Amino acid sequence: MLARTPAAIRQRALRANRKAGKHCYTMWISDRAVDGLIMRLVLGGRLTEAQAMKPRCVAQALAALLEEEGHRCAR
Repeated sequence: MLARTPAAIRQRALRANRKAGKHCYTMWISDRAVDGLIMRLVLGGRLTEAQAMKPRCVAQALAALLEEEGHRCAR
């Protein structure tokens, strides 16, 4: 079996996501806005205080929140 390079693995995942109708958006958001959104997620029970200290968990929670809001607007 042929070993895949890290770049090939990333490219394969990127193609799979695009085929599934997903896209990656990099954006700059003010600390104040993110703090407010994190507080909303914690108070809503979607993120624990411990998870709120982990950037990866915060990014996943924010993505889920945006996905939910987008679906709500698209109805």
